[in-house]
Amino acid sequence: MFGAYTKEVNTLVQIMKTAIPLTLAIQKDLEMDEIKKKQDGSFVSIADYATQAIIMDGINRMLPGDDVYGEENMNKCNEQFLTMVKRLLPNNLDPVKACEKAIQKFGPENHRVWVIDPIDGTAGFVVNDSYAIASALLVDLHVVCSITAWPLHDPKFTGIPINGPVIFIAVENAGAWAMDMQGNTIDMTRPTEIKKGLLTNGLGRVQNVLKTTFDVDKIVSMPSMTKGFILASGECNIYARIHKALEYVWDVAPFELFVRLCGGIVTDGTGKPLEYTTDGKVKDSDKGILCTMGGEEFHYQVLSAMQDGMKRILNINCRV
Repeated sequence: MFGAYTKEVNTLVQIMKTAIPLTLAIQKDLEMDEIKKKQDGSFVSIADYATQAIIMDGINRMLPGDDVYGEENMNKCNEQFLTMVKRLLPNNLDPVKACEKAIQKFGPENHRVWVIDPIDGTAGFVVNDSYAIASALLVDLHVVCSITAWPLHDPKFTGIPINGPVIFIAVENAGAWAMDMQGNTIDMTRPTEIKKGLLTNGLGRVQNVLKTTFDVDKIVSMPSMTKGFILASGECNIYARIHKALEYVWDVAPFELFVRLCGGIVTDGTGKPLEYTTDGKVKDSDKGILCTMGGEEFHYQVLSAMQDGMKRILNINCRV
């Protein structure tokens, strides 16, 4: 069913089915001392570290030849925080050992690399809002499959008739699916209808340009990459990610292949297909990332408006 990457998909689905109930249980009872602020100002919780340990342990055991590049660095976890993380895990799973083989950058020897964001949208997670458990496999810096869970999926956002956890699966040259916890799948490859709507992520003033230019009334804002799956479902048609710094591969690769396989177009702010770099970033993503549903002509109309907004409001020239 999942083409050339059936083993990889089945392995990560199995891991996700372990991680999903764990994260939901942690979210329900999370305490303030189980959350800390990182140097970049973003939040991290015990769930981030515990989930990354579960995913990396599973990949190490079941796909032993693959490398892993994860967002959280277990070596930066102080002893008190680490003790709290260990309490969440089976006695035979040492989070430090599970994550010790994580790579820090992509070298020529790193042919197959899993990129992981264990809790994407931690700001939402800590207030019982939406989050994703994200993974994607890159072969020579090219995304070939992704398996990403939306534990608090609500059908009102996607039209997918699954209330609760959904695992979104994308496989190059095979297709895109939504899977429930029982393993039932829905083919997502071509949405039957595409609705007008703007998914927000980043600087609101530029996004207001898109809202006005394309007469968009429906605005959806949530703190994780789950917005990519709303777009791919056809419930919105514009998703603009606007940051002033380069984005990390683990924030983008786990949804962008899915969008493309559902008929969407994904480019950086200059209009080029996304390119991942050896330092784990998305090239030119400091000029924005644009994802649309509606065809090539529509995409480049939206891109032109986004570029105008970036230039006028932020003084960033995205045209090359």
